[in-house]
Amino acid sequence: MLFDITQRKRANKPCGIPRRSIIRWSKVCRKNILRKDLDGRFTFANGVFCRYMNRSVDGSSEKEIAICFPDSLAEKFRQDDRRVLACGQLFQNHRTKRSSDGEERFVEVIKTPLFNAERQPVGLQVIFWDVTERKRAEVRLEQVHRQLLETSRRAGMAEVANQRSS
Repeated sequence: MLFDITQRKRANKPCGIPRRSIIRWSKVCRKNILRKDLDGRFTFANGVFCRYMNRSVDGSSEKEIAICFPDSLAEKFRQDDRRVLACGQLFQNHRTKRSSDGEERFVEVIKTPLFNAERQPVGLQVIFWDVTERKRAEVRLEQVHRQLLETSRRAGMAEVANQRSS
């Protein structure tokens, strides 16, 4: 059985960037980093991502990683991937997900197209990281802000409170 891996090889070395440089950088970066070819197969995954998905780091960058997402979420990922490849532009989004213990978590996602030297798309690079603590802090800050406005209004300082919030 023979397989043509030309496309996968191109996805691993877009625009002449050596694969070892990408691997070295992804080891020190504490974000989830992965690459996909045009068919959506994983061509690279760093250790952070493999641990996140409870997969082995050994050999995972050369193999398709079988990841089970709910069908609706997997389809959303595929739609996002197709949009990035069609537009050729960066995609950035926040996602809400439930952890295995049921806790709501927030993730920031950036997807960028990968091009070869001829500027033809060869795949995607995806970087994502947990922003739950930042989101929770933003919610707490908004609650405190509303409480401050309400307290100021009750104290007869509504004009001052409204001017500062504008």
